[in-house]
Amino acid sequence: LQSLAVLWLSRWGARHPTFGPMMGGVFGLAVGAYLTEVSAFLIGYWLLKRLGYNAGVLFMAHFDRQTVVSALKFGFPVMLAGVAGGVGFTAQATLTARLILNWTEVQGNWDVVGPTGLMLAFGVISGLFYGLMPAISEAFSHGRWALTRYYIAQGFKYGGFIGAFIASVLLGVGDRFILGALGPDYARAVQFLSVVAPLGALQFPAWFSDRLQEGAGKPHLMMWMLIMEQALRIALMLALAPRLGVWGLIAAFGAALSVKCVVAWWVNGRLILPFRVHWWQTAVSPALAAAVNYALLRGLGSAIWSPNQAMSVVLFLAAMLPSLPLFCFCNALFGGWDDEGLEELRRATDMSGLGKPIAWLIYKASAWGARWSPLHGRFPIPQAEAQAEARALTAAKVALA
Repeated sequence: LQSLAVLWLSRWGARHPTFGPMMGGVFGLAVGAYLTEVSAFLIGYWLLKRLGYNAGVLFMAHFDRQTVVSALKFGFPVMLAGVAGGVGFTAQATLTARLILNWTEVQGNWDVVGPTGLMLAFGVISGLFYGLMPAISEAFSHGRWALTRYYIAQGFKYGGFIGAFIASVLLGVGDRFILGALGPDYARAVQFLSVVAPLGALQFPAWFSDRLQEGAGKPHLMMWMLIMEQALRIALMLALAPRLGVWGLIAAFGAALSVKCVVAWWVNGRLILPFRVHWWQTAVSPALAAAVNYALLRGLGSAIWSPNQAMSVVLFLAAMLPSLPLFCFCNALFGGWDDEGLEELRRATDMSGLGKPIAWLIYKASAWGARWSPLHGRFPIPQAEAQAEARALTAAKVALA
């Protein structure tokens, strides 16, 4: 719907020079977003009716004054945290325009690899933590401390696993993809990518901390951590950008993000609950697997790539999916799994829906690598106590029902 709206309104803009096709496309993004929301609601309403439910309950107020107060107390810090992030990005755009020569060219190259460009690939990790947050909330609010710690350990493990894979792909083929698809005018974007890709792989602890603090019912911690991060980022940009240009802006982003990760998790360990990060499965084995994947992708690009759009897209697609089983095999070969973790991955694969083929690839490649690994099970993530608490929590829910 959004693509159709952009196409239609960009053509409308071309017929009305006051607006132009570019502004028409911007209108299309907004109109398409609204159409998507309305369509999703109408489809859901129809499905409820088809299942025999009284869909009119969607329009009834099932809350009282205390519910509103509780929701606002929780939501207001979350809103302020979002505002703080927006202020940081706005400050970066403003300083780029004021302090950097030829800033339009710099901004265009940055947009190719920045948060609205190739770094969007790391957004899948953010989605993982949004999915994990309700489970953390349930375990923490019911006093299941071992289960909460297990979720934290697994969150770090999968964040490091996915982040390392995406970084290896972007570093392995990203430069050739940019130059082949966009041309030599975007050579500066290739320079940015060499720094931005590792930063993207390392930002998952910040996202995970935000979701943990929400799940533990402490959104004010997330608010203050984000305010601290953006204040530090703006201060560093003001100090570094006049001397280092755009690299000062990137350095400010990386430094502020790193400080936030360290401080936030120190605070989490003190004010929420102590935890343990299993560094081998979280960082060491994924980093080794990423190095192998990177080297093979560089070799593949040297063998088949030519600077044209078609071959650049083919290379990028080959890196994103066919190299995933190889990365998973190497991660397991370097000791990235234990028996309990693999069994859990197998059960997750069986539960998957549309993503089952990819889940199956991940599991089978990991199981094969674990079979050949001399390091398999050497660095386990214990789960017996967490599993016992999970079963007890499930039994309590069944009894309530």
